[in-house]
Amino acid sequence: MTDRKVSKEQLQELQTENERLQKVIARLKGLTQKYRSAEVVQKALFRISELAASAREMDNFYQSLHEIIGELMYARNFYICLYEPQEELVDFVYFVDEIDQDTLFERIPIDQLSKGLTGYVLRKGQSLLCPPEVYQRLIDNNEIEGLGAEHQDWLGVPLKRGDITIGVMVVQSYSADVRYDTSDEDLLTFVSQHVVNALERLKQRDLMQSEIEHQTAELRHANESLMSEITIRERAEQQTSVLFAISELTNTSDDMNAFYRQLHRQIGKLIHADNFYVALLSDDKKFLHFPYHVDETGAKAERRRVGKGLTEYVIKKQEPAFVNAAVRQKLLKKNEIELGYGGMKLAKQWLGSPLMMNGQVFGVIAVQTYDGDFLYQNDDLELLNFVSQHVAVAIDRKRSAEEIQRVNQFLEKKVAERTEELVSEIERRKKTESNLFHAAHHDNLTGLPNRILFNERLQQAVAHKRRHPEHHFAVLFVDLDRFKNINDTLGHSAGDEFLLEVSKRIGDCVRDNDMVARLGGDEFVILLDTITSIDDAKDVAKRMIQQMSEPFQLNGQEHYSGASIGIAECLEETDSAERLLRDADAAMYQAKGMG
Repeated sequence: MTDRKVSKEQLQELQTENERLQKVIARLKGLTQKYRSAEVVQKALFRISELAASAREMDNFYQSLHEIIGELMYARNFYICLYEPQEELVDFVYFVDEIDQDTLFERIPIDQLSKGLTGYVLRKGQSLLCPPEVYQRLIDNNEIEGLGAEHQDWLGVPLKRGDITIGVMVVQSYSADVRYDTSDEDLLTFVSQHVVNALERLKQRDLMQSEIEHQTAELRHANESLMSEITIRERAEQQTSVLFAISELTNTSDDMNAFYRQLHRQIGKLIHADNFYVALLSDDKKFLHFPYHVDETGAKAERRRVGKGLTEYVIKKQEPAFVNAAVRQKLLKKNEIELGYGGMKLAKQWLGSPLMMNGQVFGVIAVQTYDGDFLYQNDDLELLNFVSQHVAVAIDRKRSAEEIQRVNQFLEKKVAERTEELVSEIERRKKTESNLFHAAHHDNLTGLPNRILFNERLQQAVAHKRRHPEHHFAVLFVDLDRFKNINDTLGHSAGDEFLLEVSKRIGDCVRDNDMVARLGGDEFVILLDTITSIDDAKDVAKRMIQQMSEPFQLNGQEHYSGASIGIAECLEETDSAERLLRDADAAMYQAKGMG
């Protein structure tokens, strides 16, 4: 009995110990699950923090944030909106919803959202776990109105910077199987603080980037100012060198074209001179011509009658002019100038200086710019005026030599023109003779050789046979069937079309060295040159008969014809062209009679 009693006590102790161990195991499991949940949350928060540092675009940030939250809870329907108090707008910066995706605008006035769940969280600044019963109670209490699709569960938490609510982050469910609880609310609220911190980091990064760009722009501006000052000093040094080179140029240049090119190059060292020209008055002062003209638009200055252009304005005033858009409008109102002279594009700025000799203006040099990046100064006009004096001296010195050169060129041109006229006349006569010969030896309709040309070629073949007996050739005489019927019933135009098609088909049956001729009407003859035997001629005739038996398309209808062919072979050196034609003709009539 004692042993039994001890055993029962031990059994009871073991049972008690087992229950205690079960509680310890359950507690350890709870701690493990809690630890794992905490670890998942910690990793998610770390990824959010890392995302704020690595994201280059806000859209990428929100999308990645959605994926992270989706690992913590059900978030197939998720959105973030930010409140802009100055504009009183709510910007839905990210919105993914199974039902309402196509019904929401990105930026919505706060008045339109104030009665919704999102507006409620913005007003209260507190998180809201809103299952259907809570949603209905809020509607009954007139705190919200039903907006959007009806949900099964809704959870929204404010995004807060200190005590200020800057936005709302929401997850919602349309399925009765997916519900949220207070643990989800606490978790989303906890995550929202890290989201706000991440947004602040992104905002600060953008501000820093903007400030860096601003400071870089200021440094660039300061550098440009410094470079501009250096350029001005260098230009002052270069001006003396260029003026000396221009003075030397007037004494050393023998060719005016070369002088103008060198002058343009030297002026281009001091002034923006992509567009530069020299204009000279004619001796009677009624016309302007441009011995040198360079324009970036590709426009060419043509000789013109003196009118009311800017060039003429400088000639009239006998002083340099600086013309921009404002000055041009004033001159137009005073009727001093008119637009359209020379057909040139209007320049933003134009500088012109007169060329004068013995107190008389005989021309103008000018530069102009179409680009606002290249603006002239008054110093540029003074420099151009100084240059114009040297140019005037050089031009006056060259005029006598140019006059002689122009006379020589004029005489050479007249001789060349007369020679060209004689050559053209000779060529025209040769062409006329060629056309007459062709017309006399070819059929007008088909363009084939006629009887005259065929006889000449046939006689040459006969003569060749006499010298070379081994050379064989044959003559085929072709007469078309039902040609008269086609001509009478369909008209002459259809008959001509028929003959043209016949000539083409015959030509397809012979070689390049053979000759096809039309004698007149529907009679054609063929000279088969260099054949081995009469069988070659028979093969050609068979091909022609086959071709003629094919239907002809005339006036949209099919018509049939045929051909009768006679063959005459040159057998002896004593044969004549007349005999061959006569025998071929007789053979053709015999073939026609035999059908």
